[in-house]
Amino acid sequence: MQQTLKKTNRPKSERVVQGFIIGFLLLFTLTCLLPFLNILGSSFASSSEIATRTFIIIPREFSLNAYRYILSTPTIFTSIGVSLL
Repeated sequence: MQQTLKKTNRPKSERVVQGFIIGFLLLFTLTCLLPFLNILGSSFASSSEIATRTFIIIPREFSLNAYRYILSTPTIFTSIGVSLL
């Protein structure tokens, strides 16, 4: 019971419009996703790399110092507690 997909002959104008829509959605997706990837990559980069590079998705120097600092201070636990209440 396998159904075969039939290729429909769509007009060229409809394919062009569909191409623009797909291109716009891809651009919009990248615009929304790249800042989050930059924050994530920067959180694993060393402070010297952050100072020299403006956009980091994959850090050259991997470091957990930011997470060590955050977890060494009681501020993060207080913030989480306030958020949960």
